[in-house]
Amino acid sequence: MVIESDSITKEYAKEYLCIAAMSKKLIKDPARNITNRFVFWPIYLAVATIWGVLCLILLIRTKSVILGVCLGALIIAVLFTIRIYLSYFKALKMILSKDRHITYTFSPEAIEYDDHDMRKITAKWDSFQCVRVLKNGVFFFPNDISGMLVGLPIENLDSIKQFMKENQIKIKVVMG
Repeated sequence: MVIESDSITKEYAKEYLCIAAMSKKLIKDPARNITNRFVFWPIYLAVATIWGVLCLILLIRTKSVILGVCLGALIIAVLFTIRIYLSYFKALKMILSKDRHITYTFSPEAIEYDDHDMRKITAKWDSFQCVRVLKNGVFFFPNDISGMLVGLPIENLDSIKQFMKENQIKIKVVMG
């Protein structure tokens, strides 16, 4: 079975990035609740900015070395957070802006992912521990962190289920 994908929805791309960010934990526990951690980062940055201003005011008034060190650590944490937050949007923009033509080839032995631009990867069925069906996508989770996470838009769910049933591929399916 061959599935070709030319476009990716923004919702699917966000879901894929959330899963990629949580991949280490999800490989250990595929049924784990998936949260969009990127939603909370602006709140963290706002709170950190307020704390930074308060520390700066106290530092100016008291000239405490400890407050100076705390303020420095806070600034480093904020800059690190901003960097990660911006890289999320850069990755989202890259995923959505490319004219992508991706081919997924399902055979009784393996799944083949062909990006036509960057990479062509083949993963055998026994390298996957489960299939997770979410709101916007179907994701094949590897047995360990060195494996390949395969994601497809939700529109392909019925054909994937039918293929797995016809070829008697026994992989646990986790809904939601």
